[in-house]
Amino acid sequence: MAKESSQRILDKAQKANEDTISNLIGPENYERWKQIHKFIERNYPGIFLPDDWLFGGKHGWILRFKKSKSFCTLIPEKNRLLIQIVLGAIEREKVETILH
Repeated sequence: MAKESSQRILDKAQKANEDTISNLIGPENYERWKQIHKFIERNYPGIFLPDDWLFGGKHGWILRFKKSKSFCTLIPEKNRLLIQIVLGAIEREKVETILH
């Protein structure tokens, strides 16, 4: 299994895979992981490259969904899943109107 330090997959030589992710983030979070994938595939068909894994230094292996600009990044950690969502200017304005 990939080296875990700081609760992330930090062994650059060993690319993350489904088994590694499932074991690291736990069964409930792995179900969420799969649901996020299905949501993206259903709502954005053919837009993102499958398995666009990147080694992100201190973040270790991350799964990025990007076309010309980043959409979101999944960061697996021990017993949890982080999701970084990138909003464009228009989306950011919409979010700011509902934050209140």
